[in-house]
Amino acid sequence: MLPNSEAIDAGNGDSTTTDQRGYTATNTRDIGAFESFVPVVTAPMDISVEATGPLTSPALGSASVSDVDEPGLIAIASPADNFALGMTTVTWTSTDSYGFIGTDSQIVTVVDTTDPVVTTPSDISIEATGPLTSVKLGTATAIDLVDGALMPTADNSGPFPVGETIVTWSVTDANNNCLLYTSP
Repeated sequence: MLPNSEAIDAGNGDSTTTDQRGYTATNTRDIGAFESFVPVVTAPMDISVEATGPLTSPALGSASVSDVDEPGLIAIASPADNFALGMTTVTWTSTDSYGFIGTDSQIVTVVDTTDPVVTTPSDISIEATGPLTSVKLGTATAIDLVDGALMPTADNSGPFPVGETIVTWSVTDANNNCLLYTSP
């Protein structure tokens, strides 16, 4: 019980040898309920962050905890890192020395709005072999933060007429982020 509680040592003795808590009884009894408070946890605000890879570990902030009879408690986040795309509920929990548990929730939303990065083959200049000439374009590559390696496709693989032809390479990740890269 809290110091100065009106319930401490207020009762009169009786014939029992223990009180309601199991302690040895004396001529005075503690009456009333045991006074303890559940920690009140306040989670940080919900956040939305851009993905940094297949799993993202954003700064969650910190929860505050108040407990009348036990100041200085902290709350622990679960999960605390490695969030996949989409919404995840983070539960902040604080447990006091009496075993009382306080919780609050925070929503972490990870989004992917970043286009893949495309690397195209070098420009090609060759002699025409006729009105149309076959050309080996080479292979473009693409890397996406979330999806990893992707395979871009060319909008034109030939054969090509005499003169300059612009080839556009495109790639789309699983979240419909699309990149068009034009190379002469």
